[in-house]
Amino acid sequence: MAQAQMTGAEQVAARMRSVGRYIREHAEEVAVREGGKVFQLAMVERTPELTGKTPGSDSLAPGAMRADIKVRVVKDELGTAAAYIGPTKKTARVARWVEFGHRLVKGGYLKFTGSGMKMRGKGKQFGEVPAHPFLRPAYEASEQSAMEAVRESLRVSLAEAVKRG
Repeated sequence: MAQAQMTGAEQVAARMRSVGRYIREHAEEVAVREGGKVFQLAMVERTPELTGKTPGSDSLAPGAMRADIKVRVVKDELGTAAAYIGPTKKTARVARWVEFGHRLVKGGYLKFTGSGMKMRGKGKQFGEVPAHPFLRPAYEASEQSAMEAVRESLRVSLAEAVKRG
């Protein structure tokens, strides 16, 4: 009967721990950011752009919302990375109005009451702006591409970690 003897098991185990630590501490965040960049590009491409402001308008400058779509990567208390992609505080309110549409009100504000049917406030509604969805469709259209970017980034990082030893 043949016998096999394994040597170097401790070195292999140490190297595996080192690779795992590298993936946890570095590669995961890089991969999540790469996936976020795919979503960011899709959102920027679909963001409607104001072509010009009318006198007295308080709307954003042309191109401001498009330039404000950012990728933020954060880690939770367990160290798991997550990406937040979209407009920052500068333009998030306006982006929501564009995405879902809104009422045009003059002379104050109008707010729905708890029942959802009656409104209160001093303003008068004089029109509506239709919804122009761009964030959700961008997410849906680029979901597979973003996952592929994450996988590719992890593959490259893993190969790099194994080489570094």
